[in-house]
Amino acid sequence: MRRTVAVMGILAMLMPLVSLTACGSGAGASSADGSGRASAALPKDVSYSREADVAQYRADLDALAKRTGNDFLSAIIADNTITADEMNEAKRRMQQCYSDLGYKAVQTDDSGGIVVVRADGGDVRNDGNALTAADKRCQTDSGYAMLTGIYFNAVRNPDRLDLVPYTVRCLIDHGIVDPSYTVQDYQRDSQNRNGPYKVQDEDPEGTQGRQVTQCGRDPLGKLG
Repeated sequence: MRRTVAVMGILAMLMPLVSLTACGSGAGASSADGSGRASAALPKDVSYSREADVAQYRADLDALAKRTGNDFLSAIIADNTITADEMNEAKRRMQQCYSDLGYKAVQTDDSGGIVVVRADGGDVRNDGNALTAADKRCQTDSGYAMLTGIYFNAVRNPDRLDLVPYTVRCLIDHGIVDPSYTVQDYQRDSQNRNGPYKVQDEDPEGTQGRQVTQCGRDPLGKLG
């Protein structure tokens, strides 16, 4: 089994209704591929490639640096910019943390999704509290899990705007919903899994399902 850790719960705290991005459940969530072995095919390890202006997120980052006592984090946010190289160094430290504990961590996307397997090829289902402790040490205590969420939001929304109207406009522009569709309609559908959510649930890999995901993930078009 490989353990998948996602950060979308963190993103949801920072930016409401980000669940249209469909990247998984909250930080620390896990899922099995059925193999239970590190030898099973792992996804490609993804590196960061974008610079983030984090000025509008400094209060969150300062609080995170204070909570974790992470001097490296304090240093990289001092100029209100986090570079791709700085995020890749943070990722390297996270992966080294897991390696020191006998695990291999692969980053699956630029919003911080992580797959963790045992370095010796063993079944992580046998690790129980040890893996939970590793996740806590390498993701939570270090601040990496929260850092990736803030960084991703700063890249896609540097001015910390309310993204809901932009998401609605994106859905209209791509023909997912009727031109009369409103923010109130969107908020209702987000609670009831109707409208664009129903499209996404029924065919997430279809053309419309993918577009719904993209509208939720990048309504401002900052991610390219």
